[in-house]
Amino acid sequence: MSIGEKVSFWQFINGNNIKIEIPEIQRDYAQGRKDLKIEFSFDRLLDDMYAALFNRGLLDLNYIYGKIDNGIFIPIDGQQRLTTLLILHIYAFSKENKRKELNVLEQKFFYKTRITTQRFIEKLIDNLYKYFEEDEVKEIRNFIEDSEWFVLSWLRDPSVSSFINVIEKIDLKFKDTIFSDKLVDDNCGITYMALSIENMGNENELYIKMNSRGKSLTEFEIFKSDLFEYIESKIDSENITQSFCNDFKTNIDTKWMSMIWDFKLNQKKYALDLANECDIFYLKLLHWILLNNILPSMNGKYDENTKKIIYNKGFFNFHNYSNKLSSKKIAKEIFYTLDLLDWIKNHDINLFDYIFNNIIIKAENNERKERVILNAITSYAVVGYNEYSEKAFKDWFDIIEKLVKNTEIDTEEKYCKACLSINNISAKCCADSIKYFASLDCEKPNVAFFDKNQLKEEVVKAQLILSNESWYNPLKTAEKQAYFDGQIGFMLRLQGITSQNLLSGQEDIDHFNDNWEVICKILSKEMINKNDNILKRALLTFGNFSIGANSNDTFFFEGGNEYYNWRRLLREDKSFNVFKKFFSALKNDKATDVITNLEKYIDEYSGSEDYIYNLIKIPELFDYMSQNRFRKDTESNYKDRVILYKKERLSSQYVEAMSYALYAQLKKNGYNVSYHSGTGYLYDESSSAYIENINDIPTRIEYHSGCFYCNNTKMDGKNGKGISTVSSLLENIKKDITLIEL
Repeated sequence: MSIGEKVSFWQFINGNNIKIEIPEIQRDYAQGRKDLKIEFSFDRLLDDMYAALFNRGLLDLNYIYGKIDNGIFIPIDGQQRLTTLLILHIYAFSKENKRKELNVLEQKFFYKTRITTQRFIEKLIDNLYKYFEEDEVKEIRNFIEDSEWFVLSWLRDPSVSSFINVIEKIDLKFKDTIFSDKLVDDNCGITYMALSIENMGNENELYIKMNSRGKSLTEFEIFKSDLFEYIESKIDSENITQSFCNDFKTNIDTKWMSMIWDFKLNQKKYALDLANECDIFYLKLLHWILLNNILPSMNGKYDENTKKIIYNKGFFNFHNYSNKLSSKKIAKEIFYTLDLLDWIKNHDINLFDYIFNNIIIKAENNERKERVILNAITSYAVVGYNEYSEKAFKDWFDIIEKLVKNTEIDTEEKYCKACLSINNISAKCCADSIKYFASLDCEKPNVAFFDKNQLKEEVVKAQLILSNESWYNPLKTAEKQAYFDGQIGFMLRLQGITSQNLLSGQEDIDHFNDNWEVICKILSKEMINKNDNILKRALLTFGNFSIGANSNDTFFFEGGNEYYNWRRLLREDKSFNVFKKFFSALKNDKATDVITNLEKYIDEYSGSEDYIYNLIKIPELFDYMSQNRFRKDTESNYKDRVILYKKERLSSQYVEAMSYALYAQLKKNGYNVSYHSGTGYLYDESSSAYIENINDIPTRIEYHSGCFYCNNTKMDGKNGKGISTVSSLLENIKKDITLIEL
């Protein structure tokens, strides 16, 4: 029979001067795996084979593609079907002790994926006939595994295990039949068409090309096959055993896949093909475990090939990673990371869900901080394997997460440094993170890269917990407050707690809890989102808490890169000291309704009437500044002028604080008033900020040099002095509207 015609397996190997060779790149034989989906499919295949042989039916196994090289047919797609047919023929010929036909099988079929698989096939062909000659009733599996020719270590070869499982199933199905003649008959009912593909490169390239179009193997299966091959190549040379490889292969398709399957199923955010969704998720997770091994030593200086791996547009080819792996322990990093995640799933499902939803998904989307935290999970997994502790892991995870989240990691270089820092401390820290951090010098903690303030905070909190375990729960409760991301050093500072002044008594803990209760009332996410401006206006009554922000100033704001938010306000000395007075007043007032207290502070404020006074009293000013940016003018001709910016950039729209305050008060008092906003350059007539119309009277009211001007003329009060306050000018306008006419 020739290539390109429908043939039976026997016709193909006996009727052509050709041999079959399963190449090294092919995956292990999988049709005998103990997997419900595979078993279901294989049982149906056996039923179809039985029907084709005994009920004169037909079973077309479709196309089998391959390359012919010097008389050897190398299957690129179809090796699973060919191997199953080989086992069926070995069984049938052995049952009737047809030595000639068995010799053909031995001389014509070679399994180069593993040497152990090939040796098993040879021994099986030479010895299986003895099973059918024995008088003793014995299961075929027991016969094979108890035979003197069988090497027990072969059981660690997944292909051999699959072979035995398939033989066992064939024996159950065909035990009472004789069917070798049917297999060698020219009209055998089981056929396929072998196609030779020429001029398409070597068998490895063919294998990838065939499967990239989804003919047989998925991208994930190809990736796994290459990963397995890489790991097996490290046996003995890197303290990797065959047993480890076998466990790796088993787990990646069983318990680790089950872990991912359960997560995606519970997430309820998958498409119709859940299996494909799981494969994609799995690939991305492996992708970042591998890259966390490769990238840190590069310090952010990636070559073009590395960049292509990072930004791979959803295509994962293990060979792109394999020649860049910088550590000899990548196999164990993958194994232990996935095993740790599965361990967490079985011990603390809430923590597992948090890690997958808030860390791994974001890491897969190339969020740098989450990639660093994933690296920390791997570090713990490698150091602590087989000695995992729920408390030890949580303490490690909590501290690292706080360090990472409260440190700026906005470049690849910083991501690399963060990973290296974690790797350096993991061996010393993972077993008891609290004890390790408590041992550090608070002023000079020996941990590279991370934010020094956050490091100091972690040291003090660890020392508090060691001094009195009763500190643990109050601190952890405070760290869980969503707004702060675990950054609660300001709370210790409010109470005067330092490394040199550890307050460890129960009364100190009670004091902390009382303080935290007040903080939760005023600085929850909900409170800030709804009442940010009233909070800032009330805080201003205790002092000017603004800080420099490049070439302007700010009263802090939410959004952007979160650099100028309330959390930073609580870190800066100037603003913290103002907040401390504010906090003390709130605590002493003991009002359950915080807003009532804030409004009281605003109403009772009686400072001098300047831009600060107006910011406190007139809410429209803070409402105008989306990022609370302002600028005090230092130009001599515009002395005392304060510019309020609509947005962050100095080129954005702006108003002048005093004239805009007057504008807001006029509107409040029922005047029909319009304001001309400035844009860009502060000293250009065409871009100035001023009141331009009141009750349909054109005007130009500005403020600078300490008082109001109308059309460049100083506006005078009764005493002949310039009007310097909004309230005075408002009263004058009420009395005499002609004041504002040009």
